[in-house]
Amino acid sequence: MAFADFERRWIVAILSGFTAPEGALPVADDEVDYVHAAEVMAAGSRFKARVGLRVAVWVFALAPAWALGRPQTLDEVPAATRSALLARLLEHRVYGVRGLATLLKLVASLAMMRAPAIRARSGYDRAAEAQTRASRHALPIVGAQGVGA
Repeated sequence: MAFADFERRWIVAILSGFTAPEGALPVADDEVDYVHAAEVMAAGSRFKARVGLRVAVWVFALAPAWALGRPQTLDEVPAATRSALLARLLEHRVYGVRGLATLLKLVASLAMMRAPAIRARSGYDRAAEAQTRASRHALPIVGAQGVGA
């Protein structure tokens, strides 16, 4: 699914709003390709999921208008306001809003984990490798004859 240029701007504004340069896992501007991650997720999804992703982008892009009463899109508000608004929407009283926020946060997380520099800083690969080594020895091998064969 191809996103329009304005939707691409919205995607970057929304997904980057879930991270902060000074957070526990700092993310610099232009370090993560949020649009590519959204396009990959949309391309690999069924029709309903693709529609849901696009609806989520539109709902959150227009969130300043309906949640703050500002006639702006999310890419037009300051980064601090954007992050605070997204945090509020993750805890919104309406389940559908929370669900769409969680979907977008998932896309942001997947986009971040595609960036090699962020994976290195997070230690994700080292932890996954250690877990894999530990699990190799934790379970018995099942052969054609049964356990331990």
